[in-house]
Amino acid sequence: RSGGRVVLPATLLAYPEFNDIRATVSVDAIATEGWEHDFQTFGKVHKYLYRWDLPDGEGKRGRLVRADDSRVRFRFAAHSRGMVMNLALVVHTALTLGVPRESLQICLDGWRAYRQRGEVLRYANRQYYVDCYNANPASMLDSLECFEKLFAESRHLYVIGGMNELGSCAEEWHQQTVRKMPLKEGSCVAFVGPWAEAMQAALLERDWDAAKVSCHEVSESVRPLLEKFSGIVFLKGSRAYSLETLVEEGAVRC
Repeated sequence: RSGGRVVLPATLLAYPEFNDIRATVSVDAIATEGWEHDFQTFGKVHKYLYRWDLPDGEGKRGRLVRADDSRVRFRFAAHSRGMVMNLALVVHTALTLGVPRESLQICLDGWRAYRQRGEVLRYANRQYYVDCYNANPASMLDSLECFEKLFAESRHLYVIGGMNELGSCAEEWHQQTVRKMPLKEGSCVAFVGPWAEAMQAALLERDWDAAKVSCHEVSESVRPLLEKFSGIVFLKGSRAYSLETLVEEGAVRC
């Protein structure tokens, strides 16, 4: 709407489609890792940089601090770049709308991952990191980054489903994503869906042990791997693959 205000990640301003909004609305461009783009071609852009600090002695909780106003700082347990950006967008929007800082911090302290969106479940000698709400290349890499930071010391088993709706370049997108995946060396990886073999080929390019990579048409065929495994299981893929059904009935939320 003309005269409105838009809060968005600064990286979106690199796309020409956003040129259309520059003359009609005020833009708050949010960055968390410095300025990578030239904003000179955009009108009414207000730039805000938020810094993510991990103070010693605070475990896995960090602080989000606005670079131009150190009084704007909030505690949170964020474990990936995507989570930090989402946190910055939430904080900036809430403050813009006049939410008191104390109330916002209370809400952040009470935040828990929604069902199938990064929740952690336990069953017997296994834990599951369940992020099966949906998947695309960016969210897959971000979820893996979070997983690796949370469970760096555990044994890992990855069950990775296909990412639907990627169009005619789907196979290439799947392989590019696998080449970038931050996977724990020596872990077993199970790919599920029509692009499983393409993903397997990309992983083998990384000199992964072929004996530790498997392809599956449907998620249920992964179950024998789970039954023999003790550690933490990563589950992520598009909704069509229903990877969450691999979690045993009776699993409890951690």
